[in-house]
Parts: sequence; C-alpha cells; structure tokens
Amino acid sequence: MTVLITRLRLRLWRAFLGRALITALTRNDRARQNLDNAIRETLQR
Repeated sequence: MTVLITRLRLRLWRAFLGRALITALTRNDRARQNLDNAIRETLQR
C-alpha cells in the first residue's frame, strides 16, 4: 500500500516538474492548456 502511494506521489511530482519546465520554456497559453489537459487525463486513468 505504501509503495503504491509513493509511486503515485512520484508520478504527480514528475508531472508537476514537467509542467513547470514546459511553462518556463513556452509562454504559449494554448500549449500550457494542452499540457494541463494531458496531465488531468493521465491522473484520471
């Protein structure tokens, strides 16, 4: 159970870091919105 939580937390952290990195690299709002949607879809699965 603890391993599952740790993995989920790691995945969330990676998604957060990836989002922050891409947000820093691109100032395009549409790209940021697409990224947000992709992360939401990934978390819902």
